[in-house]
This record gives sequence, C-alpha cells and structure tokens, in this order.
Amino acid sequence: MDENSVYISSFSSFSSFDYTEFPNVNIKLVGKIKTKKDFDDFTKEWLNIFERKQPFKLIFDTQNIGFINPKYCISMAIFIHKLHQREDKHLMEESKILVFSDMFYYMLCVTFNIQKPVAPVNIICHENDEMTKNYWIFP
Repeated sequence: MDENSVYISSFSSFSSFDYTEFPNVNIKLVGKIKTKKDFDDFTKEWLNIFERKQPFKLIFDTQNIGFINPKYCISMAIFIHKLHQREDKHLMEESKILVFSDMFYYMLCVTFNIQKPVAPVNIICHENDEMTKNYWIFP
C-alpha cells in the first residue's frame, strides 16, 4: 500500500483505526478487550503507523469503551516501554485521549504512572457532554 493511501482499517471488535485525516489517526475503542488477540491486534496496528515513516498524531475516542480488565494497564505500560526503544519514536508527535468514564481515566493514570508516554498526551475528560478535565502528560 502506498504511504499516501487513505483507508480505514478494523482489526478487532475492540478498535478501529481511521487514516482519512492523516497525519491525524482517529482510533475508536469500542466494547471491551475480549481476548489477548484483541489487544495484540490493537498494538500491531499502532506499530503499523510507523511504517508510513511520516510524523503522526493519535486521537483516541473512548466514548463507547466497555469494562477493561485492569491487567491491561500493565500490558499497555509494557507496550509503551517498547515504543520508547524505537529509533523512529519521534514520528509520534502527540496523542489526544477523549475519556468518558472514571474507570478508564483511573486506568490511564495507573498506566502513565508505570510508564511515561513516548510523546505528549492530552487527556480530555467528559461528563454529561461537558469537558471536566483537560491536561497534558509529558514524556
């Protein structure tokens, strides 16, 4: 596939990646992680973004996320640690995470306390269609 191609890809019932606004990559997280394969497919697609060899920004929409087993905080921290080791990590310029549940917010806090992000992360919390928190976490 040509690096300038525009496409949407879905690899699991948990996540879909939309590249139509590249360099912004819109990622929808829906439902829950049912199997380790769901998580692995999610991280594999994230890694595939680096194959474009172009700077990018991630926008995570968690509005329709379900219960996520807290063990995935550790799995995500390990994944982020691996991202830190990449020579091309600078391609990921920043992330924005739209948060709609307290549980998911606390899981983010745990994850980023275990492992700092690779690029700045803007966390925007919503409650009843209103923004309640908006702050940044830096590497």
